[in-house]
Amino acid sequence: MVSHMTSRKIIPLHINDLLSCTINPIHIIADAGNLKFKRGRVSLSDDPRVGAPETAVTQGNVHAVGKLIIEDRHVTYREIEAKLVSRWIPHLLTEEQKASRVNWCQKKLDRFNSGNSKHVYSIVNGDESWIYCYEPETKRQSGPTKVIRSQSVSKKMFATFVSKAGHIATIHLNEQRTVTADWYPTIRFPKVITELRKINPERRIILHQDNASTHTAQKTRQYLTEENMELLDHPPYSPDLSPNDFFTFPKIKNRQRGQRFQSPEEAVDAFKNAVLDLPANEWNNPGFDCIKSEQLKIIAEDITEPLTYLINKCFESGIYPSILKKGNIIPIHKSGTKTDVKNYRPISIISSVAKVFEKVLSTRMIRYLTKFKILSENQYGFTEGKATSDTITKIVNQIHQNIDNRIPSICIFVDLKKAFDTVNHKLLLEALERIGFRGNAYSLIESYLSNRPQSMQISGSFSKEMYIKCGVPQGTVLGPLLSNIYLNDIFQINCVGKITSFADDTAILYEGTDWSDLKNVIENDFIKIIRWFNSRKLSINYSKTHFLPFGSYARHLPNYTNFSFNINDQKMQINRVPNIKYLGVVFHPHLRWDSHLNYILKKVRFVSYKIKYLGNILTEKYLRTLYHALIEPHLPYGILAWGAACSSHIYNLDVFQKSILKMIFKKPKLYPTEKLYADVRMYDIRHLYFLHSITHYHKFVNTDQKIKHNHYTRYKIRGTVRSYLAPKFYEIIPKDLKDLRFGNCFKRNLKKWLHSISRTEIHKLINTNIN
Repeated sequence: MVSHMTSRKIIPLHINDLLSCTINPIHIIADAGNLKFKRGRVSLSDDPRVGAPETAVTQGNVHAVGKLIIEDRHVTYREIEAKLVSRWIPHLLTEEQKASRVNWCQKKLDRFNSGNSKHVYSIVNGDESWIYCYEPETKRQSGPTKVIRSQSVSKKMFATFVSKAGHIATIHLNEQRTVTADWYPTIRFPKVITELRKINPERRIILHQDNASTHTAQKTRQYLTEENMELLDHPPYSPDLSPNDFFTFPKIKNRQRGQRFQSPEEAVDAFKNAVLDLPANEWNNPGFDCIKSEQLKIIAEDITEPLTYLINKCFESGIYPSILKKGNIIPIHKSGTKTDVKNYRPISIISSVAKVFEKVLSTRMIRYLTKFKILSENQYGFTEGKATSDTITKIVNQIHQNIDNRIPSICIFVDLKKAFDTVNHKLLLEALERIGFRGNAYSLIESYLSNRPQSMQISGSFSKEMYIKCGVPQGTVLGPLLSNIYLNDIFQINCVGKITSFADDTAILYEGTDWSDLKNVIENDFIKIIRWFNSRKLSINYSKTHFLPFGSYARHLPNYTNFSFNINDQKMQINRVPNIKYLGVVFHPHLRWDSHLNYILKKVRFVSYKIKYLGNILTEKYLRTLYHALIEPHLPYGILAWGAACSSHIYNLDVFQKSILKMIFKKPKLYPTEKLYADVRMYDIRHLYFLHSITHYHKFVNTDQKIKHNHYTRYKIRGTVRSYLAPKFYEIIPKDLKDLRFGNCFKRNLKKWLHSISRTEIHKLINTNIN
């Protein structure tokens, strides 16, 4: 049983009563002030309409509502309405009515060039709404211990106008109980048009509102014509909605629930600031078709069958749809000066439907590649179950073993120029054919790569459309997989060095008997690597490609500073550097981690200043969220490699973490560290290392790939190798934890157990094995 509250009394409702409403099962209580009842209407039943169903009580609707309630006991009427109203009001349009809607849509597509016309940015979405000084949180937001507080009486009407480029204006409006056609040209639009004309006085504005009678009234249309504004019409038989109703208003108002404002004007200003803070990708459409992924999810059940049919037809014919190849390129700044185009990464924004198609194709390709083990195990990029931390850990373990055994070792870190953008299509197709892609599969990928149009998009302006002749588009689902296939042959080269890659970031580790011989080996062997890259039309960036020798002490390292190579009478040179950053981790010749820890400290300190500034403004809840979002992700990254660093190197980072936590949770400076971490239920650096070591080792144990380690510990550095420490940590955890399969259940129970172990015990265990 559920209840619906009216202004007078609470009427108990059963789920079948909810479904028996024929129009909108959410808004079932008639408003006493409704104009229709003032005019003499007495019946609560809906008048029969052509094409409308007689009842919404169907087996499908009952099943759908029951499923939603089972999945979430706190689901509200409004959420049920948002998910199922399209099925509760299935207007049975005639063929003529359907054709009318299709014709309208086609006209708009032609007018705005399928969304690529610059006039799309002239469309302004506007609507008005009420905002309250206080609106309580939903049950889902406040949790199970919800304190019921009534909505405040103080409220303010405001109008918000947005476009594809983002927020335009939010205007305070006079309070009026009834909005009439006379109100628009006298109160609402003068303020709005003034704001809009501030940006561009000559701008042609296409206004997109809901189709309420006051918006489409003759007086409103006449006023808009006088102000050189066009009113965009709606397709026939459309609901009374505007984009603000299902995007801007619910998104922002849900964020403001639970906050108290001193006045309605303050609430409107907070709403405006929240809209301005929305990132650009919230406004920009993901592709030329202006369809977002969220919209596809809503209609997933309705489009699954036709979309499956179309995808299967493409598989059968070996032809990729031309309309899905189209992409808008958005340049993303990487580093360096913003005036140099080389410092930008081109990201291709494609249709959401194209992403679905590519995901299906990518899944089938990965299944085939995995079954026959075609891709090398040393390629860690864009591979399920592998991450950058795995790449770093593998390289560090190999270097540790060489240092332990006093084997001279040198690692060359190779950087490529525009690897994604210079993939040769002909060579890629040859590589696909060699690994077994033939027939329709080959033709489909060939069709996918050929005749791909794209245009550059900057601040709402589009460049001339051009066709790409090489490269795989970044930002697509299929691009990284095709890049991995293209680079996979590098692991087949008969070279001395051990090659490890994460996408195009390649590290080659060389080992030798002495430094002089190792130099000769590298200068002779690395020529094979250079020639392979040249044969694939890929260019090494020698200004960013460096090498690093590794040894216990400075006296154990070589004295040469570069390698020279002669390729086709051209002299190439790779220089030695004091340390190098690879995949976000700073490597040192002695595998000291003070440089990397200082690098982490520099990044988190920059963020901490902003958090300290907000400390007196935001509540503990929001400060904690900022910590989890901006500081915590930096701490465990690559920790399997550097987490066992000596205490003196970790000290500064440890002190910083304690100070920022004390500031967030309003603890005094001398508050005990042990109690601090217990109160906030967070982990310090040593705890994180312990946690990640056990998790990683348990993963290998469950996949029958136990980490091999040598118990010979003559050299001190042996104790810092993860392959040595992880098994020792793993022996400590309870047996019932070891029996759990690797996954979220194991991680969740491990964290609970770890909270029961004191911080001092963990530190003592780790320091005993390190020192």
